[in-house]
Amino acid sequence: MNIAGKITAIREALGLNKKSFAAEIHVTPSYVTQIEKGEKIPSDSLLDLIMAKWAISVDWWEVGEGEIFSSESAITLEQKLGELGFKGKDVRQFQEWSKLSEAEQDELLKQLCMRNIEKGRY
Repeated sequence: MNIAGKITAIREALGLNKKSFAAEIHVTPSYVTQIEKGEKIPSDSLLDLIMAKWAISVDWWEVGEGEIFSSESAITLEQKLGELGFKGKDVRQFQEWSKLSEAEQDELLKQLCMRNIEKGRY
């Protein structure tokens, strides 16, 4: 499979339309269309971004074997957020949250709960 086919396969596996996919990788939807048609070849830095952002399996990318994603959790978060209607800033906040350690998440939740209690929200 060529680069155009791989990019299309990744986008479709993520369940993203061209506009949403383009926004996630900071390019225009028309550029995604040109890539998917084989009219443009993405830069190495753009390919690195795509590979890292969605944990694309190196084996799948290089030889077409195995699953597209090397980690189920990398796709699951994106898919679940999309299914729940989260977009843009909200998705980025969840992505940042997922980078925190469990201890950091617990501490942040405690602080948020305390703030809500102080403000009479509970």
